[in-house]
Order: sequence, then C-alpha cells, then structure tokens
Amino acid sequence: MRKILFLLCLLVLAVSVLSACGEKPDTNGIPIDITVPGLYQRNFEFSATWPENEFTEQVPEPKFETSLSKPGETNFTVLCAASVDQLKEYVESLKQAGFINNDKTEEENAFGVIAYYYTATNEKGYSVDVNYSNTLGGMATLTIKKAT
Repeated sequence: MRKILFLLCLLVLAVSVLSACGEKPDTNGIPIDITVPGLYQRNFEFSATWPENEFTEQVPEPKFETSLSKPGETNFTVLCAASVDQLKEYVESLKQAGFINNDKTEEENAFGVIAYYYTATNEKGYSVDVNYSNTLGGMATLTIKKAT
C-alpha cells in the first residue's frame, strides 16, 4: 500500500511540475523563477558549473546535466537530467562519500512508471534525498539538507 501511495505522490508531483508557471529560461544563463503551484517556489539558475557552497561540499559532483537552485538556509535542491541507471551510479558515489547512515532505497516499476528514491545521512548530519520518476521525462531531484 505504501508503494502505491509513493507512486501516486510521484504522479501528482509530475503533474504539478509539468503545469508549472513562471518566466521562460534565458539562453544567457540568467536566473529564472519557477513556480510550482501548491508545492514551492524556487529560483533556479541553469548553469554548467557546479557551485561551491556548504551543501555541494558534502556530495560528489554529478556527471549528468544539472539545474541549480540558490542555496537556502537549510537545504539546496538540484534538478537533474539523468536516467535511473545514472542515478543509481550516483547513489553509489554518495555512499562512498559517507551517506550511509539511516539509508533507505525504494524502487517501483508499475504501469510504465519507474520511481526511484534514496535517502541517507552522513557523519556531519547532512542528509540527501534522490528522487526520480520517468513521468518527468527522466528528471530527478537531489536535495541536500543541513542538520537541524
């Protein structure tokens, strides 16, 4: 039952993301505002450069395309254009970087929808959440959260 609820939540998230409104991306890498009704509002910067901040110091740089949000006070979210196999490889690099405490992995494949989720914390208390669904066209999120 929990897995079905997880898939339904991913489907709702996919519909919400696809119905997002906001400014159109500027091809010069200018920050844009993306609003996802009912979820959150973030300023994403479409950049090819992995930033240096307290959150990115905790995790290895992904080897796939990313769109970066501005770091918040307690978290940093990255949109990732990656396949589920690429994310699984990245999760292995997260484990090697020390994200192994309280780890949890879930993977579902039902009705053509693939959902993948990984969460763990490191010794410093930072946590990572990796979420993927093929309903978003192969998009995933990587969220790094500061210990509270």
